[in-house]
Amino acid sequence: MYALLRPFRRLLLVLACLAALASSASAVDLHGVLTGYTFTSWSRKDGLVGPVWAIAQDANGFLWLGTDSALVRFDGVRFTSWETLGGQPLPRLPVRALSVTPQGTLWVGFGGSGGVARIDNRSVTSFVDTTSPDFTGVVSAIIEGAAGDIWVSSSAGLSRFANERWSRVGAADGLTSEGPVAGFLDREGRLWASTPDGLFRRERANEGTFSLIEATADPLRTISLSQDGNGRVWATDGLIGFRALGTGPTYRGRDAGRGYRLLHDRLGQLWVATIGQGLWRVDETTPTRGTLAVERATVLTGLSSDAVRTVFEDREGNIWAGTTDGVDRLVPHRVTPFTDLGVVNTLDTAIDGRVWVGTADGLVAFAKGAKGWQAADARIPLRGATAVRGSKAGGLWVSTANALYRVNGNTATPLPPPHSGQPVSIDALATDEHGEAWVVTAGGEILKTDGGQFRSGRQVPELAGVRTNAALVDRDGQLWVLYGGTKIGVLTTDGRFRAFGDTGLGSNPHYDIFEDDAGVIWTCGADGLSRLQGDHFVMIGVANGLPASGVYSIAQDDRHDLWLATSSGILRLDPAEFDTAQTSHPYVVRFRIYDTSDGLAGYPVTLGDRNAVRAADGTLWFVTSRGISVADPRRLNPRRPATLVAIDAVRADDVPVAANELRPGTSKLEIDYTAPELTSPLKTRFRYRLDRFDTDWIDAGTRREALYTGLAPGDYTFRVAVSQDDGRWSESEATWSFTEHPRFRQTWWFYGLVGLVLTGLTLGAWQIRVRQLRRQFSLVLGERVRLSRELHDTLLQSLVGVALEFDVVSKSLESSPAAARERVIKIREQVEEYIREARRSIWSLRSPALETGDLVDALRDCGNRAVAGHSVAFAFEQTGRRRRLSSNIEHQLLRIGQEAVLNGVRHAGGSSVTMRLHYDEDVVTLTIADNGRGFDAGVHPEGTGDHYGLVTMRERAQQAGGRLEISSTPGGGTTIVASAPARLGADATTGGDD
Repeated sequence: MYALLRPFRRLLLVLACLAALASSASAVDLHGVLTGYTFTSWSRKDGLVGPVWAIAQDANGFLWLGTDSALVRFDGVRFTSWETLGGQPLPRLPVRALSVTPQGTLWVGFGGSGGVARIDNRSVTSFVDTTSPDFTGVVSAIIEGAAGDIWVSSSAGLSRFANERWSRVGAADGLTSEGPVAGFLDREGRLWASTPDGLFRRERANEGTFSLIEATADPLRTISLSQDGNGRVWATDGLIGFRALGTGPTYRGRDAGRGYRLLHDRLGQLWVATIGQGLWRVDETTPTRGTLAVERATVLTGLSSDAVRTVFEDREGNIWAGTTDGVDRLVPHRVTPFTDLGVVNTLDTAIDGRVWVGTADGLVAFAKGAKGWQAADARIPLRGATAVRGSKAGGLWVSTANALYRVNGNTATPLPPPHSGQPVSIDALATDEHGEAWVVTAGGEILKTDGGQFRSGRQVPELAGVRTNAALVDRDGQLWVLYGGTKIGVLTTDGRFRAFGDTGLGSNPHYDIFEDDAGVIWTCGADGLSRLQGDHFVMIGVANGLPASGVYSIAQDDRHDLWLATSSGILRLDPAEFDTAQTSHPYVVRFRIYDTSDGLAGYPVTLGDRNAVRAADGTLWFVTSRGISVADPRRLNPRRPATLVAIDAVRADDVPVAANELRPGTSKLEIDYTAPELTSPLKTRFRYRLDRFDTDWIDAGTRREALYTGLAPGDYTFRVAVSQDDGRWSESEATWSFTEHPRFRQTWWFYGLVGLVLTGLTLGAWQIRVRQLRRQFSLVLGERVRLSRELHDTLLQSLVGVALEFDVVSKSLESSPAAARERVIKIREQVEEYIREARRSIWSLRSPALETGDLVDALRDCGNRAVAGHSVAFAFEQTGRRRRLSSNIEHQLLRIGQEAVLNGVRHAGGSSVTMRLHYDEDVVTLTIADNGRGFDAGVHPEGTGDHYGLVTMRERAQQAGGRLEISSTPGGGTTIVASAPARLGADATTGGDD
């Protein structure tokens, strides 16, 4: 029966809720627009494919987004999928839930078939099993318990993971439904479970049974729960967006809203993610007549989509909304802007606590009330105000270009001119401890008020003809002035004027002069910030990390930190940093910077002579380009957690690198690095260096990639550091060490092999050259030997023959003059022939005798000529088949035969000489024998100077490729046998035997 009535009961509950909405007298104001935040949206055009179902932040500061396509990491600039990061693969399922434990473990809950995964660093453990009911169904939430256990709520129920085991919570634990469950663990350790049957709670998360808190109809089923600072639990509502559980007022609204996710931020504000109505902010701290103030962010106000799937607060207090189209960041205004004032020239505080702002249209007073600082509705119509100074005697002093006004209440009264009614031209205005005004005129005159009237002043020659930019009366009654653009001077109480030099001040214009709580004088300008130290100024500037455009104005908070207005934003500087910069060189001061991302109304400007003041409540007021910006230093944390810099990915020749080794021949190396900065990523700067390649750090600015080409083989270490908005580089660096392996031609042993080859080639070339030189020397030496042989065998032998002929002639001169005369004529003819033969022998290797006949005829002829006129008989014999041989062999055998016959005729002293030439098939043999006196062949007579012919014969035999044998005994005659290969010449002919 209960099951049959369940649908009707749910219908009745829906109708009752609708009736309650129609009759409610108190309402939630949903018509307000969400203000106080800077919106930034990312979607498909930025590389994020929605919808975004879940958001979490890890211990390093990275934001993790769960989408239908992947798990995505966001660093404030780039979206990087899990697969791109190179971790172990995750199941290819939509990511619907995320949770990060204090230990840094990231838990991922999936849609589709369900299941979860645990990620430690880049190691993945998957708990996905479609066959087990413990892991089926779409995961909607992952919660960590006090004992470190994990609770997973899904469309299949509620599961617990402890001691590496999973267990189900179901009917046995008091849950009457097996359908979808939304789980929640409050700070008291109670476990809440929302099911289709209603909302249940177990007093202790890990034990006991669930109790029904309230029955809920399906359309109104609670999807998400949250707990406020007072311990009260809030729930989403399908009709009115949200509601509070337990005792206390019930809030109803006249506008419908389907709540989907809830979040209480650190300020106690309730955020409601709705399906179709945008993102709501509920201020539950100040209910009025049962109605909570609600502000909405929708597509019309900059939200990426009105269908919000999740809402999250990061560790810096930013609110993130995941929608069906992307993700949105809502940065709370840390600085309050006032932008409806027109052109603002100057400002100052009054003794009554109000802040007065001088604009182009008049004076505007700001007073602090219950809702914070508010501008008065009425303005004092005083146009052209160039300086505003509060008076400690009450009221306000205001100067224009040619008049000084006293403001009391809302009335501005001009002071009469000091000199016969002539208007005064005012350059600068200051007030003293007594509330009196000091005026510096364009003519260099200093005027002072007394009782509301000008009194006679004094002329300062140094100020005449130059413009005075600003003036200040210090606590000692001295008047400080910035004049001439770049000069600073002081009028002491005794009436003396002292000008300070450029030392410690810079050479560019100065904008403001300021006295801090300790009575120290500061000044600022285009070159930086200067402080009076003793009797001189000292300065810090660009070299110490300050912006290049300089400092426009100075203020100081209750903690004595200096606040500097610059073109880059407002800098918060601890004075101790200034002290350190004076003692340590070089030194980059640490500061915190605030800009438009923090709510600044534009950027600081310098229009009047005072553009920064501290109000009575401690807030700091600055003139900015779009109005006024008010900062509360007590709400702005000057210290930020250190930013982690990480190396994301490495690609070598466009191929991902997983190890720390590069393949040989890598031509391009790309290294992606990043640092999580979710609030102001444009303030983050990087520098990197590659050891062994870069000689110094490379300032990369906001670029998050390093590119290297043409790296030589070797070991390298890449380092990257990050600088936040404090101007200092992080002490910790991300490093990656790697090795680029050489190609074959780049290895040391290749170079060694090349060296060996080159050495071998060099030695070979040297050896070849030596051989060439030796050959050339041998050729020269051989030519000398040849020439000596030719001279010996031709000219010398011919001369010997002539000498012998002359011996014969000398013996016949007396006995037969006519015969002697004929003999002399014949000798003359022979000498001419010998000269021609010697000339031809020198220029040619071939004997002239061989040119007209063969070897046989030449040998027979030389023998007959040798014995002519001598009483020595000559006999010649040729055996074997007569034929022509190579010219070299014939030439050498001819000279051997000629030398041997002449030796027999000249030295042997015998009566006969016999010559025999024998042709075999392979060898030709020449034998010359005489019957002369002989000699001892063992004594090597050829080694003496008188027997050079024997040496030449032996050498000729060797050149012919044969050998020479000499046999002789004293008194037994001499036999010379020369043999050579019977090689045929090109002109060889055959003949018969002789």
